[in-house]
Amino acid sequence: MAPASVVAAGDVPATFTANATGSPWLYYGQWFSNGVAIAGASGPTYTTAPLTAANEGDAYTCLVSNFFSSALTLPVVVHVLPDLVC
Repeated sequence: MAPASVVAAGDVPATFTANATGSPWLYYGQWFSNGVAIAGASGPTYTTAPLTAANEGDAYTCLVSNFFSSALTLPVVVHVLPDLVC
């Protein structure tokens, strides 16, 4: 469970997926942004709102658990590309 950083264009959402295997069945308990739980984000995939420059450096993690234990993914750090001026 070691995600990498993601580079994304501004005004475009980013999607993250936590892939984990284990037995018994795993629950994808909660996604976090900068350590704060994201309301309603409880599945294996999370899609952000469209990114802005304010999201530069944001870190996303997912708590994955089963009946016996829990594990927090390593953070994915967002890098937002600056707007291009033509």
